[in-house]
Amino acid sequence: MSQPSNRCKVIGDGLLQPWEEFWVVHQSLLLERGYKLRNRYNPDWTPSWYGKKKVQLYKYPDARCAPPKKILDAVRVSDGKKVTLKVVDIDRDIPILQYLNSPSLLADERNHTVPILDKFPVPHEEHLTWIVMPFLLMFQAPIHPFRYVSEIIEPVTQFLEGLEFMHEHGIAHRDACFFNLMVDSTKLVPDGDVSFSDQSRTEDLSRLLTPVARRSVAPLRYFFIDFETAVRFSPDDKNPRCVGRFGQEHDAPELSDTVPYNPFKLDIYQLGMIFPPLFKAYDGMEFLEPLHEAMTCANPDERPTAAEANAMFKGMISSFTDDDMQKGIWEKRTPLKYRRRVESPKPKRTLRT
Repeated sequence: MSQPSNRCKVIGDGLLQPWEEFWVVHQSLLLERGYKLRNRYNPDWTPSWYGKKKVQLYKYPDARCAPPKKILDAVRVSDGKKVTLKVVDIDRDIPILQYLNSPSLLADERNHTVPILDKFPVPHEEHLTWIVMPFLLMFQAPIHPFRYVSEIIEPVTQFLEGLEFMHEHGIAHRDACFFNLMVDSTKLVPDGDVSFSDQSRTEDLSRLLTPVARRSVAPLRYFFIDFETAVRFSPDDKNPRCVGRFGQEHDAPELSDTVPYNPFKLDIYQLGMIFPPLFKAYDGMEFLEPLHEAMTCANPDERPTAAEANAMFKGMISSFTDDDMQKGIWEKRTPLKYRRRVESPKPKRTLRT
């Protein structure tokens, strides 16, 4: 049997990769469930660049393939809203996610677990299920840079209180790292016209998104995602321990496959390590350095608990005035000349001057 013409033949040809076959196979089922995939996953898809000369694939949205992980964007047919579909393990991912998404826990504003909008089984895969989540952006979303102190205080506040909330309920995330921290896209991209593969561009890749000042649409909602490594301990467990090298932060000093460590203190280290990339990218976040240093202490026993880190942060900003909150944060690449012009604008000339 010959291979369909829209399947990959050589690297970089823009056609369907082997791992994308999963989405093609389930496209009609997902549509029946109310979720429409991109045209690329229609079984009868014909690449939009066929028959054209001098093709530059990066200009064609349907040439963008899905990641090897079973995660993809879709449109909810009922309201046209963009969502994210993800295939997860019923035994590994779902119990903690469902617990954190229970009505009583969702009622607590400190709960910053990604909401689960829908859930249904993958046919013929008894251990797998689809979950439907809001379409989220990376929390730092470079196309919408942090510009004021208040704009970085908001996510740090939510991530600290979210971690404290999880720890109160005996849950250690074990991957509370930079790329698992997200922001709701609703206010930053209100029309939903954003590419899944390049979150700085529109769906058709034709233009960059219009940057939005975060404080102009505050409050924004920030979330933790990816709970496949999370563990839950009994409230009676006074000495929680686990082993294993988990998460994006491979340099956590205690990580070991053989020597037990405290996963709650690992969470503290991981969350504390979101700050160096921000310090590298921005001027004006130096006030966060004491928090970073405390949370990433080499000795886990000397790190604060989540509650202590949250209290420390609240103490650090308790004396901030409105003027402090409105102080500028600058991307390091922004020329000093431009910064001075914005911070100290020249008075407009009038007939009298």
